[in-house]
Amino acid sequence: MDALVRLLQLLVLLLTLPLHIMALLGFWEPLCKSYFPYLMAVLAAKTNRKMEGKKRELFSQIKGLAGASGKVALLELGCGTGANFQFYPSGCRITCLDPNPNFEKFLTKSMAENRHLEYERFVVAFGEDMKQLADGSMDVVVCTLVLCSVQSPRKVLQEVHRVLRPVLRLPICLPSVTLSFWPPFENVSPVVPTQSREARHTRSGRAAGAGAQEASRSRTGLLPELEDQHLPLHREGGLFFFWEHVAEPRGSWAFLWQQVAEPTWKHIGDGCRLTRETWKDLESAQFSELQMERQPPPFKWLPVGPHIMGKAVK
Repeated sequence: MDALVRLLQLLVLLLTLPLHIMALLGFWEPLCKSYFPYLMAVLAAKTNRKMEGKKRELFSQIKGLAGASGKVALLELGCGTGANFQFYPSGCRITCLDPNPNFEKFLTKSMAENRHLEYERFVVAFGEDMKQLADGSMDVVVCTLVLCSVQSPRKVLQEVHRVLRPVLRLPICLPSVTLSFWPPFENVSPVVPTQSREARHTRSGRAAGAGAQEASRSRTGLLPELEDQHLPLHREGGLFFFWEHVAEPRGSWAFLWQQVAEPTWKHIGDGCRLTRETWKDLESAQFSELQMERQPPPFKWLPVGPHIMGKAVK
């Protein structure tokens, strides 16, 4: 099988020889950086029409994640043309990050068409090194069709984890007194620690929520008489939403064709790797909880394989 892959790769290379020569001489990358935003603008519009329902379902979970400012500090990593903006709920303050500065004019247009969002800034940087962004400064990070083209998914996910807001857990010892009111904490609810883990491809290290009665009292500011007990206050860590195409199953004919196309495709697709098994990087990252589901590719005529979508919790 490996010999067949190499033979077919050679045939494709010969058919696309001018492209590979330009890449070798350093002429292709600047050209790609110029045309790629226009290509993405067309493909993103088609993708949104195909995946609108799934995207709305995924990003609807952003609502209610506002930080102390009352806004959702959202970083879109590899923002492209801003194709996801229409799916974000009101109250999001958007920071866009992309290594290609040619996307900025497309972002300006997208923000003008989505007045329900607040545009913070555009950062030209690689996802592996986001030193312009402070630790714990983001409530949400979004990444769609990006991890296929970065140099190191592991380093990108480390940076995502770093910039996401931390879990808030304040253990407080309450003396034997009667309390009538509890100071309000935004997006904070009392929880009881537990060691249980969620099933269905979910990894969880968070404490589980307390009963509905206690949560209700916390929201209203009323608490019952409490005697000498520790009550942890808890706010969930920041959320990472992702939607990525991944490799076909190893040994399949579809995977073989991905292997054949990849050396040429990575030049056309600005570094895109067709055979990247991104779910493995997500599973080995530092997130306390991971939920993902597999989706068929929206376009059968492209060599990109199935997609994974979901969220991870810091």
